[in-house]
Amino acid sequence: MTSSIVAAASTIEVPKIVRRIVSLEKNLNEVKDKVGNNREGMGSCICLVCGCVNVTLFLLLAIVLLVVVVLK
Repeated sequence: MTSSIVAAASTIEVPKIVRRIVSLEKNLNEVKDKVGNNREGMGSCICLVCGCVNVTLFLLLAIVLLVVVVLK
């Protein structure tokens, strides 16, 4: 009697659990893709900011050198 109850439950519950696991794996992969894309976007933004800072520092250095040369 017990084995028939376990067998009946396993034929109903196991497929549900398998479908749920597959669904969770799919959702996890989608989240990983979104996070990966977001990181790439942030990396581009950070590179843009670093580039602007570098250009600004270079221009300030050039102005300071020009002022030093002119005032000498």
